[in-house]
Amino acid sequence: MAAALQQHTTLVASDALMSEPCSARKASTEAAATSGRLQGRKVPFPMRVLMNRLGSNMDWSEWNQFMPASFADMQSTIIDQFAFVPVAAQDELDSEANRTRAASSSSQCSTRDDDSEAEQVPRSQGRSVVKGYVWLLSQDPKGCRAVQEAIEDATSEAARLDIILELRGNIAKAMRCPHANHVLQKFISVAHPESSQFILEELIERQALIGQAARHRYGCRILQQLLRRCSAAQTKSLAEVLIAEAVAFSSHPFANFVLQCLLEHGDEEHRCRLLQIVESNVSTICKVPPGCNVVGAILERGLAAERQSLTRALLVQPGLLEEMAHLRCGNVVVTLLLNNLEGREQEAARSCLMQDLTGLYASKYGHHVATYLDPSLADVKLSEDL
Repeated sequence: MAAALQQHTTLVASDALMSEPCSARKASTEAAATSGRLQGRKVPFPMRVLMNRLGSNMDWSEWNQFMPASFADMQSTIIDQFAFVPVAAQDELDSEANRTRAASSSSQCSTRDDDSEAEQVPRSQGRSVVKGYVWLLSQDPKGCRAVQEAIEDATSEAARLDIILELRGNIAKAMRCPHANHVLQKFISVAHPESSQFILEELIERQALIGQAARHRYGCRILQQLLRRCSAAQTKSLAEVLIAEAVAFSSHPFANFVLQCLLEHGDEEHRCRLLQIVESNVSTICKVPPGCNVVGAILERGLAAERQSLTRALLVQPGLLEEMAHLRCGNVVVTLLLNNLEGREQEAARSCLMQDLTGLYASKYGHHVATYLDPSLADVKLSEDL
C-alpha cells in the first residue's frame, strides 16, 4: 500500500512538473538536484518536487505518509540547506544588482556618498552568497561569474584569499573545468603573488599535474597566469618541469603557449637553458606549427644575441627553411628570419627559397613567403582574383 501511495505521489509530482514552462521546470530540477548533492545523500524524487513546488516553509505533516521512514530524520537538514542553491543565489544577486543600477541611474540628485553606498549593496551580498559554496558555484556558468565578481570586489587581500581557499584540494579539477578555470585566472590576476602560492604547491605536489595542465585547453591558461604574476622564486619548480619536457611541450598545441610565457617572464637562467634546448632541437621543433610558434616568439621578442644564435641554428639545417615555408606559422617564422638576416647570410637564405618559388606561390601557406620574396607576385594574385 505504501509503495502504491509513493508511486502515485511520484506520478502526480511528475505531472506537476510537466505543467510548468520548460525554463522553470529546468531551473526547478537543477535546484532540487543541487539541494540533494549538498546533503551527501540522495533525496527522494517526490520530496524534491514538493520542495520546488511548495518552498522550504511547507508543512510536512500532510506529506510524511508518502515519504520513506528512513528520510524522516533528515527533513530539517534538507529544508535548512535547500534555502540555498547556486542558480537561485545568482538570480538573486543579478536582480539586486539590476535594482541598484536602476536606482542609481534614476536618482540624478543623489550625493556621491549615497551612490557609493548603493554600489556596495550587491558586492556585500555577493560575498555572503558565495561563501561556503565557492567550489559548487565555480562549476556553474552563472555561478563562476558570481565568484569572480566576489573576488574582484573583495575589500581586502584576506577576504579575497578566504574565498579562493575553498578551492583547496580541487585545483586540479578546477583548472580543467570550463567554468572554474576562469575563477582561478581571476584570482591569480588580481591577488598578490604570495596568495597564489597554495595553487603552485598543489600542482607541484604531483609533477604529472604540471604536464597535464600544460597540455590542457584550460590548464595551460592557469600556468601562464602563474608565470606572469608570480616571482621567479615561486615558479622555480614549475619552470624546471617545463624545461625538462621542453621539446615535447614545444610541439603541443596548448603547451607551446606556456613555453612562450616562460621565455618572456622566466628568469635569466631558465630562459638561457630553454633557448639552448630549442636551438639543439630546432629541426624537430620546427616541423610542426606549434613549434614554429615558439621559435617565432624568440625571433620576435628575444634579445639581439638570442635572435642571432637561433637564426644560425636554423640556417645550418639543410632544407629546414623550405619545409617551414609551407607550414602554418612556419611561413611567418621564415619571414621573421629573413628580416633578422643581413648581407651574405640573407642572400643565401633567399637563394634557397627562390629555387622553390613556384611551389611556394601555389602553396596555401607558402604563398605568404613567395610574395615576401617577390612582391610583384602579390599584384599577379590580385589580378587573378579580379
